[in-house]
Amino acid sequence: MSKSFVSSLTSSLHEVVKEFLNQPLKKVYPFLLSDILFIKVREASRVVSKAFHVVLGINEGGQREVLSIIIKDTGSHESWKETYTSLQSRGLNDVNMVISDSHLGEVKAIKEYFVGVSW
Repeated sequence: MSKSFVSSLTSSLHEVVKEFLNQPLKKVYPFLLSDILFIKVREASRVVSKAFHVVLGINEGGQREVLSIIIKDTGSHESWKETYTSLQSRGLNDVNMVISDSHLGEVKAIKEYFVGVSW
């Protein structure tokens, strides 16, 4: 694949992803699953590791749906705050349980944004 093909593909996907990340969440998702995948990204002519945050929701019918993706430098408390703020502003509510690893920043954000929810 040529660089220009990848660039044009990336440009067209940018709008699709932006639309996906801003769509209202109209369903109820009693269960959330969150995690980070570390991926290699080309940035300023070098390859660096980035934290790819993924949040899945399990709706009332038991189906899993990707609710959010975000790429940040680290899996910090601040990056999880941004992720959960975005989900709540899009209409996420009525969460009963969040399932995640025990990374301190993530757990702290879960306790802040989902008060009274099982973790």
